[in-house]
Amino acid sequence: MKRRILSSLLAAALLSTSASAAFSDIEDSYTQQAASALAGMGIVSGTGFGKYEPNRLLTRAEFTRLAVGAMGVTNVDNYQSYTIFPDVPAGHWASGWVNAAVRHPDFAENPIIRGLADGTFGPGKATTLGEGCTMALRMLGYEQKDIGPFWPNDYVAKARSLGLLTNLQVTDPNAALTRGSAAVLFRNTLTAQKKDGSPMLSAFSGGTPVEHSVLVSTGGTDSTLTASQATFYENGELVTRQVVGEIDPSVVGSQGVVIFDKYRTDHVRGFLPDQSTSRDILVRQVEPDGLVPDDGTGFIKIPRHTPLVVLGEVHPYGESWFDLNENTSVTLHFDANGIVQTVSASSLHLNYPVLIMGINGSEKNIPAGWKIEKNGKQIRAGQLKQYDVMVLNSASKTVLVSDNRITGLYDDATPTFRYPEQITILGAKLAIPETFATTFKDMEPGDRITVLFDAYGRACAAVSDRRASAKMEGVVIACTDSSVSVQLFNNVTITGTPATRLVENEFGEMVEETGLAQNAVGQQVRVTQNDDGTLNITRVKSTQSASKGNWDIENRMLGGLNVSAKVQVYERVSGTSTPLSPISVYDIPFDIVPADQIISTKQDSSGTVISIVLKDVTGDSWVYGMVKDTTIVTERPPYIDEETGIEITPEPDYDYRVTMTTLLDGKSETREFLLTGSLGSKIRRNNIVGLPASALTNQTRVSLSVQVPDKIGTVYLEAFDGYAAVRTKEGYYPIADDVPVYVKKTGKCITLRQAKANYSSFQLYADKPIDQGGKIRIIVV
Repeated sequence: MKRRILSSLLAAALLSTSASAAFSDIEDSYTQQAASALAGMGIVSGTGFGKYEPNRLLTRAEFTRLAVGAMGVTNVDNYQSYTIFPDVPAGHWASGWVNAAVRHPDFAENPIIRGLADGTFGPGKATTLGEGCTMALRMLGYEQKDIGPFWPNDYVAKARSLGLLTNLQVTDPNAALTRGSAAVLFRNTLTAQKKDGSPMLSAFSGGTPVEHSVLVSTGGTDSTLTASQATFYENGELVTRQVVGEIDPSVVGSQGVVIFDKYRTDHVRGFLPDQSTSRDILVRQVEPDGLVPDDGTGFIKIPRHTPLVVLGEVHPYGESWFDLNENTSVTLHFDANGIVQTVSASSLHLNYPVLIMGINGSEKNIPAGWKIEKNGKQIRAGQLKQYDVMVLNSASKTVLVSDNRITGLYDDATPTFRYPEQITILGAKLAIPETFATTFKDMEPGDRITVLFDAYGRACAAVSDRRASAKMEGVVIACTDSSVSVQLFNNVTITGTPATRLVENEFGEMVEETGLAQNAVGQQVRVTQNDDGTLNITRVKSTQSASKGNWDIENRMLGGLNVSAKVQVYERVSGTSTPLSPISVYDIPFDIVPADQIISTKQDSSGTVISIVLKDVTGDSWVYGMVKDTTIVTERPPYIDEETGIEITPEPDYDYRVTMTTLLDGKSETREFLLTGSLGSKIRRNNIVGLPASALTNQTRVSLSVQVPDKIGTVYLEAFDGYAAVRTKEGYYPIADDVPVYVKKTGKCITLRQAKANYSSFQLYADKPIDQGGKIRIIVV
């Protein structure tokens, strides 16, 4: 992810907890949104020192300046040198704007303003709601014949019918407009349709406005962007554009419309957020379907496809909710129906100071009365250690301490090695905040360095002190003979080439072998990097930890140990060498995991459990399909024993392997697995079986267990309850997600939806009885 930390200076950073809004004196979210967006486009402006004065009355001259600017006319120099209205003579500050409103080619057929009955303009008079609505309607191309004869009431009524008065507090046609109300009125006008049915924004924008765009980052929130750039999420892609005006960082994460400059049509003039309410919350609990704020208001449901904006990236909430952390500030944007439209964590940590023990901070920098939590466990200031990374979270008055780190060779950097914005180490590309880029000033390519991470998982700084070296352990998630990827327990994924190792061949000789040992994927390992860049991968044996007690999932306690909110959970479906399969905490079907179902745990330096290996508690770590034994048998020629002279026929060479046809990502696939030994009669007697799912990513030889499902019987279409369950003679069975349906005639698998459309009878197979939590795992037609 693209990361940025704006400041490590404690005094400055404690002033606010999120990206500051454009105007500090606007409390109403609609007015703030409107004024900030229009200010970025140069239509309105503040009054200095970050203020807008939203309650100050707006004069007719000021309103005219806003109206002309809102129509995209920004240069009025040619209209300043003459007089149309006697009280707005040439040289008057508003003469160019007032004259342009009458004579500019864009307004020639329908001037957006008119003078008073006495021939004057009244530049200093307060603008009324009726006058504001009149100008807005003229901007949209409406004339008196389209509105009605009774001014101002007909004009206000027409404006209301078009939605121009949405979220406007004033209702009296003769009431004076404030600067805040005018901003909301103009914002509504810009997003309305003109009389001819065309969008008003098309007249203002130099290029076609882009609707339903999500503002992901600006130059003020992302160190990889220049000050005049912004990134947007559109149609599933990230798009970076040049920006002419300014975009308020407080609307990062909002969905809205991108507006282009009239003259440089590929440059963004501004971003207009959709009308919505926004709410800043401090997260107490993160769930896959929503968030729980710490203010006691209760659970907030978030649809799974809602865009989640996190530090320069956008993903559906349902696929990336785990990127959020507890005790952090998040902005929720709601539509008119109260549904969460976007979740923004882009400004999440921008103003939290980051201090590193021994580099730019010490325990003396911690404010009095603040809690100190290290890796999720409360500690005392005296327990802080050299190179601990501290984030001072002013929202929760908590110092979040981390000693997460990785150690390896300094491979690459941009733009320079000694002052990088991004580095590469152990195959991981990491963004480095400008604040700590100077920690690389004495480092060169090939140096062994240790990168320090904060509590939010961001790389912060690097040290070359060998005493800071990391002990890196994790689980192999992919490997070939030439590459291995390991997800460390600190959630960093590293990649590299495995080192050669000495193995004993069939003649008892020690020879070098490349690649990892057999059965590598899904194994817990310890990793170090050699001077030549290769990785030493050593398997760490799991040890039974039932004595630590039961795991209380909701209260995050395993016996007497705290469990991390981001604990990594794995299942080992059988034996001691079967690969591990990653699962989610939310996949576990009960609240308390008994101690006898816990194989092993891993703790960090503060004693918090960061990894748990379970037995087969969910049943979801098997993949089911049609399996065939495809072992290759190679006969070996007989030979004469030199001592006895007897002819000996040696045992054949067995290249043990099986193939499985199953359903992966909605498509039929046939995979071959290289085995360390024969699966024997289980495969020959039962072609419909389950194999450990983790084997799907393993390209080396593996030791596999076999799960033989029970045949429940044959049912017909009417037995299905949608796609979630089915009625059988044994009872009401839930159906596994993405259950494969094997078609005997074709030898391929299809989805249940496809099967129900083409077949009438179905053979069902379940992994367990219903009363033991069984599910239908495969169907045959």
